[in-house]
Amino acid sequence: MLEISNLSGKSSRSSLRSFHYVPVDVIKDHRLKLPENLILLDEEGREWSSKVHVWKDGRTWLGWRAFCKWNNLEREDRCLCEFVHEEGRQEIYLKLNILRKGSWLPKGENQTDLGQSS
Repeated sequence: MLEISNLSGKSSRSSLRSFHYVPVDVIKDHRLKLPENLILLDEEGREWSSKVHVWKDGRTWLGWRAFCKWNNLEREDRCLCEFVHEEGRQEIYLKLNILRKGSWLPKGENQTDLGQSS
């Protein structure tokens, strides 16, 4: 299951700058049982431990400040997220592929063309 996400870690609400939102539909549709601590894995195979936060209303957030900082993520970068369960690993982990600013846009387009402001 894949999800392309913007960097909610850069949201305007200061309390959410360190967290990445996991859509409720993704959790329900794929019957995910997230552990209290989830491993984040980048393209280089580096791992970070992430605490899973579930709010009373069911919204789920992952701590990912260290991941963002280590990978120099910026506001216009995007992440391709995939929950993976491999043989040999006890629990699922989140594999993140970083799409740098502009690399995910069709040629000749920019943020203004897509109706997004900076």
